[in-house]
Amino acid sequence: MANTNIDALVIGAGPTGLAMATDLLRHGLKVRIVDLADKASSLSKATTIMPRTLEEFQLRGLHERTIGLGKIMRGFSAFYKGQIIFKADYDRISSDFNYLVNIPQCDVELVLREELERLGGNIEWGVTLTEFEDLGDHIEAKLSHANGETEELEVPWLLGCDGAHSVVRKNLGLKFHGKAYKDTWLLADLNIDWKFTAESSYSFFSEDGVLAIFPMPKGRHRIYILQTLKHQLGRDPSFNDIKDAVERIAPGLCTLSKPHWMAEFKCHHRKVKNYRKKDGRAFIGGDAAHIHSPETGLGLNTGMQDSFNLAWKLAAVHQGRAPFSLLDTYDQERSDVGKQVVKLSDITHKMTAQFSAMGSMVRSRMWRTFSNHIRVRHEKFEDGLQLRVLYKPNPFVENHGKVDPFRLKELPEMIAGARCLEAKLLPPGAQTDKKQFVRLYDHLDPNCHQLMIMAGPDNSKETLACIRELIALTDPIRDQIKVLVVLARQDMDGYEDIQATILLDPTHHFHHHYGAETGALFVVRPDSYIGFSSRPIESKKISTYLKHLFIDL
Repeated sequence: MANTNIDALVIGAGPTGLAMATDLLRHGLKVRIVDLADKASSLSKATTIMPRTLEEFQLRGLHERTIGLGKIMRGFSAFYKGQIIFKADYDRISSDFNYLVNIPQCDVELVLREELERLGGNIEWGVTLTEFEDLGDHIEAKLSHANGETEELEVPWLLGCDGAHSVVRKNLGLKFHGKAYKDTWLLADLNIDWKFTAESSYSFFSEDGVLAIFPMPKGRHRIYILQTLKHQLGRDPSFNDIKDAVERIAPGLCTLSKPHWMAEFKCHHRKVKNYRKKDGRAFIGGDAAHIHSPETGLGLNTGMQDSFNLAWKLAAVHQGRAPFSLLDTYDQERSDVGKQVVKLSDITHKMTAQFSAMGSMVRSRMWRTFSNHIRVRHEKFEDGLQLRVLYKPNPFVENHGKVDPFRLKELPEMIAGARCLEAKLLPPGAQTDKKQFVRLYDHLDPNCHQLMIMAGPDNSKETLACIRELIALTDPIRDQIKVLVVLARQDMDGYEDIQATILLDPTHHFHHHYGAETGALFVVRPDSYIGFSSRPIESKKISTYLKHLFIDL
C-alpha cells in the first residue's frame, strides 16, 4: 500500500469538488483531486450563481472574477398568454449582491481551477476511483488511471464530489431516495433576437410546454424547454427541433441563431438520508448527495456550499484543533438544506408542469398567488435563494438571549445558525463618508473564526472589563480566531490598547440590524455562519462554548 503523504482525496473536479479542494488547501491540508474525464468540460451545464454563493466567493477573493465572467440579472418574470403571472425584482435582497449572476458552469469551474493552481494544487484527469474501504483511522482506496495503471493508497479522508452516479455514494451503500420525472427538458445555448431586456430572466407558459430564457455573457442565451409527453424526442435535438418547440410555446416571440450546445435530458429528484456513515471518514456532497429539477437554479450553489461547510471542519479535526464530533454537524446541517432544496424544486416543478387547459389555468393562478406572496413576505423569497438558511441548534450552534424586538423584520434574524449579515463600518478616525466605510465581509476570514463583540453604547467599566476578559481568553488560539470589537459611537475612548480590530458604528445601523442595541457576542465560523450568539455581553457561556470547540483552550 503506497504512502501518498496526502491528507485528503477529492473525487470529482466539478464545482463541488473544486470548492472542496481549494478550501482544504487554503486550510493547509495536502490534497489530491482526481476526475474520470480526460479534461475540463467546456459545456455550460448549470448557469446561475446566487447571492449567498457570491458572499462566500467574496471571502475568498473570487467574486469579482466570477461576476466579470457572468451576466448580472436584476429580476425574473413569467408570462401566460401575454400576461405577467409572476414577477420578482432582486433589489430588496438582503445582500450587497442583490442580483443573480448567469454564468456557464464551465466558467465557474475555471475560476475555481485558477484558485486551485494558485494554492498549489492540480487536477489529475483520467483517474477513476474503483473501490475503497474505511478502516476507522484511515481509508484504503484503489485508483485506475487512463493509461491502464492501477494505484493503491492510504488516505485519512475521502470526499465524494463525483456527481449523480457517485462511486463513493454507491460504495458507502447510501440509498438515493426519490425518482425520475416523466417530463423531459430540451436545452440550448444560442443567440436570440427579441424585444426583452438582457438584465432579467423569463419564462413563458403554455399548454404545449414551458420555455425559460436566461441571458448569458457575450450576447448568448440559455433556453430550457419543458416538453409535454407527446413532444418528447428521445434523442439529442436538432436546431429545427429547438426552433419548432419555441414557436409552439411562444409564437412570434423571437428569432434564434448560432446554436452552440443542444441536448434533451431527464430530471430526477433524489437525496440520500445521510452524507456519510456514522463516524466515517468518507463524505459526499453536491450531486452525489442530492439532485433535482433545474427550475430553482440551486443545484450548483448547494453543492459548493456543502463544500464550504465541510472543509473547515475537516481541516480543524485533521489538524487536532477541534473534536471529531464536529464532523457530525456537516451531515446534520447540510442534509437538512438538501432536503429543503429538493422539496422546493419538486414543488416548483409540479407548479410548472401543468399542461391541460384546466391545469394551465390553475398553474397561472398559483404563480400569481406566489408572486403576491413573496412581494408581501419577502423573507419567503429569500428562503428560496438560500439567504435565510438557519442551521438548527447542535453542540456547536448555540443561541443565548433574544433579538431586539424593534429591529427591521425584513432583514434575516441574526442568531446562531444564520448567515452573517453584511454591513458597513468605519475604521477609527475615519469620517462618516461613504468612501471611508469598510465592509464587514472584508474583515471575515475563511481560514479562521471571528469573535465579534458588539459593545453597544455602554461605556461602563464593567463592560470594558468583560471585553478584556474575553479577548484574553482567546490569546492561546489567536491563530484560529480573530477578534473584532464594534463600538456604537464615533470614538474609541477606553479601547486604545485593546488587542483586537476595532471598527465603529456611529449610526447604530449595524447594531440595529443585528438586534444588538444593548450589546451582543457572536462567533462567526469560517463559512460565515454564526456559531454562537449571546445577548447581552457575558463571559461564562461563550467561554464554555469556545473550550468545547477549540481543543487548544
